[in-house]
Amino acid sequence: MVSKSTEIKNLNSRDIPTRRKAVRWLIENDIRESLTNFVKFIDDDDVWFREKAKYVFLSWCSDESLDLVLDLLSNRSRKYDYFISTFLSNFSSTVNELIEKLIDSENPLVRINVRKFQLSNLKTNNIKPLILQILNDPDYRVRMVGVNFIHLVEIDDTLINKILGDNHSKIKLTALEKLNYSEHSQWINKFDKFEDEKIRFNLILIRLSELIKTNNFELITSSFLQSNLQLKRKLVSGIIKLEWTTIKDFIDFLVIKKEWEFLILIVNSSSKSELISLRYDLSLDNEIPIELRLKLIKKLKGRINDIDLTPLIENLEESGDMRLIQEGELLRGLLNE
Repeated sequence: MVSKSTEIKNLNSRDIPTRRKAVRWLIENDIRESLTNFVKFIDDDDVWFREKAKYVFLSWCSDESLDLVLDLLSNRSRKYDYFISTFLSNFSSTVNELIEKLIDSENPLVRINVRKFQLSNLKTNNIKPLILQILNDPDYRVRMVGVNFIHLVEIDDTLINKILGDNHSKIKLTALEKLNYSEHSQWINKFDKFEDEKIRFNLILIRLSELIKTNNFELITSSFLQSNLQLKRKLVSGIIKLEWTTIKDFIDFLVIKKEWEFLILIVNSSSKSELISLRYDLSLDNEIPIELRLKLIKKLKGRINDIDLTPLIENLEESGDMRLIQEGELLRGLLNE
């Protein structure tokens, strides 16, 4: 007959199916007192048992299990450090002894989990000192955890200078992404001294609205041309978030300069009525390279019920390029459905 004591005992069975059956029964019946018996499965050769151990510790562990967890951490090889750090959120923020044992781990992944736990549970006025402490960690991935929380604190010269002095560009880049130009311009301007291309690009993103309002169009266009597709899309995303009244002159500039790739990426990425209308006008422009016109036409197919596409269809059918002619025929077919 199945019983709690029998199934706990069966966790030590040499027969694998019997052990598996016991694990399933104890989990299904939420027998939390069996947690200690799952320790042996944490680094079992069988991945199934390892995953079940992770599950029960994540599900059952709490401050009441602190003695068990601290005992695991006393292992001289420290083989359980990372495992325990993955379910720190199960504990209250007052488990100082547990944190102290983990924070000096040589494994940066452990320190990452500990720092995330600390920062997520601190009161706002205590976060900045901890961030400054984290920025001294030898592994940049741990320092990144601290930088990702700077938006929660008041920025000052001490914090920014610490970030600017870091030897890893990702620290500075992450900080830039967390800063707001309207609030932090005096500190953002300090990043101007760096020649790193990604930092320069992110400075343009942060100042995008100001650059457009001051007609600094050439700098934006130059940055677009020098960027890869991922960064180009990031720049376009920043532009289309701005009000039409803000970007109108910049759009006109792109049309005059025939910066077709930049322009088409903008109009094809936005649902602003003004840019949809421009998308249609550009699709009629024979000066635009055929490959780019085809991209415009593809996006217009979804608006066949909103826009009179007859002039475009006639334009395409009269063109000398077979691809455009075929697109015109396809649009006419859709229009007649």
